[in-house]
Amino acid sequence: MQQEEITDRGLLRIKFISPLFREMTDDEFLLFCELNDPLSFERDKFRNIIAMAPSGVDTSRHTLILSTELSIWNRKNKLGYIFDSSARI
Repeated sequence: MQQEEITDRGLLRIKFISPLFREMTDDEFLLFCELNDPLSFERDKFRNIIAMAPSGVDTSRHTLILSTELSIWNRKNKLGYIFDSSARI
């Protein structure tokens, strides 16, 4: 069984519901993510699993601009390392 919902950004969110599954522990969710790499998943505050779509051109461009500015700032201030959002740390 599944429920579909159109989000406020026009994206289709599909939530699968099954009595065969129980909630994953944090360690099980981490393993699930690692086994399904390079797909990206997140959990919301209700611990629902959400498959994350790859970013589009506009998002990618804005992220690159922000990352460049952050990298330049950090190089000047020498406060440590920076990572992008895809780093699994």
